[in-house]
Amino acid sequence: SSDVCSSDLKVVAIISVLWVLASPAITAYFRLPGVSIALIFTLVIIVGSLVSMFEGYLRGRFLFIAVGIVFLAEALSKLLLGVGFVLLGLKNYAYLSIPLAVVFSAAVAYAFSARYLVIGHSDKPAHDHKFPFSFFFAAIFTSLAANSFLTFDVLLSKHYLNPTDAGIYGFLSLVGKMIYFIGSLFNAFVISFVGRDEGARRDPNTRFYAIFSASTLFTAAAFAGIGLFGLQTLPYMFGDKVSTIGQYLLPYGLAISLFTI
Repeated sequence: SSDVCSSDLKVVAIISVLWVLASPAITAYFRLPGVSIALIFTLVIIVGSLVSMFEGYLRGRFLFIAVGIVFLAEALSKLLLGVGFVLLGLKNYAYLSIPLAVVFSAAVAYAFSARYLVIGHSDKPAHDHKFPFSFFFAAIFTSLAANSFLTFDVLLSKHYLNPTDAGIYGFLSLVGKMIYFIGSLFNAFVISFVGRDEGARRDPNTRFYAIFSASTLFTAAAFAGIGLFGLQTLPYMFGDKVSTIGQYLLPYGLAISLFTI
């Protein structure tokens, strides 16, 4: 409903204001060359929230192909923009590929959602829904938990380690994310399918454990290819630099795999 969207946007506005106020401190802490870098990522918070709302709507309509296209749109546009900045000799501005890719994915997500959204007058009776604060905060804490394991440590390495060691740490984290994202491919189906079973008063466990089993299988396969045999497989993608993280592939890969499952 419009009330739910309005409440969600208010929360996003508050977070954006807090981010802007904290930008000078963030710039100093992570040794960024200028406060403009931190400020421009306010766009990621605002537009990224819109992307999440549209994706949630598409998942609720079981339009998973559209959700996949939105993900691909962001990933491919980010890659192409980053390469474009480098080829144009603007590598210092390559970070702009992140907010620009989020904007592009938001446009794609809206284009799909607009085909099904009814905007304006409707003859159907209106339903008032309160903002789901319990689900909202549960989702926030879940996201923070995942990001603290996948991202926060990389940010801290930028502060505490020298550039070389921070680069090695970031490279190891990138390899770990490969396991995580391969294993979590089926996560997008959990809420939609289990929620539908709950609404239909069917046992949701059957569907959940099927998704869980698929996720476990994919995670195990990714761990085998990257954690166990990474020194043989990863050089095809990253070259000889894989040797700098070789001793950490097994323990870190196992940790990421357990976290993913």
